[in-house]
Amino acid sequence: MRRLAYACLTALVVLAAGASAQGQEGPVGFDDVPPWHWAYDSLQRLGAAGIMIGYPTSDRDRAINAVTQIYDAFAHAAHPDARFWAERFLITLPPTWPQPLQRSSLLSFRLENALVESVPQGAVVSLVATVTLRTPGGTASSRVAVRAELRRDPDGRLRVSYATLVAAQPEIFK
Repeated sequence: MRRLAYACLTALVVLAAGASAQGQEGPVGFDDVPPWHWAYDSLQRLGAAGIMIGYPTSDRDRAINAVTQIYDAFAHAAHPDARFWAERFLITLPPTWPQPLQRSSLLSFRLENALVESVPQGAVVSLVATVTLRTPGGTASSRVAVRAELRRDPDGRLRVSYATLVAAQPEIFK
């Protein structure tokens, strides 16, 4: 039985590696796994090979996920893919972009009590953000109510209006 399990696992790894080597790309449905996550590369390979697929989520889940991914990008601003990741979920970027991301002082965050309201052009997410920021004297924490507006892009994906994040937490996003 162990040999069968080992053979199956080996076959999956070989298939994933082969698909990656062939350069197959495509949507794999892992919208909530940022490039700095330890499992990102493996999930992309397994998804491209058709071994694993993400699952469709509701617009409510996608709206909350989009806001979460932006905070995550700002918390990992030094990562080489942070800009790409943030832009994937944002609209209405300021003319000074990407400087707000590059000077991010966000160390950690927790988003709670998320409520999602559907509106004709997208959604509105209301939540409470507890953040820890790097300061010249160490760290500082704050807890703020955030109202993020999301609009659908031409592909139908929900994207967060950057201006609404700046209005809620200028110390992070401005």
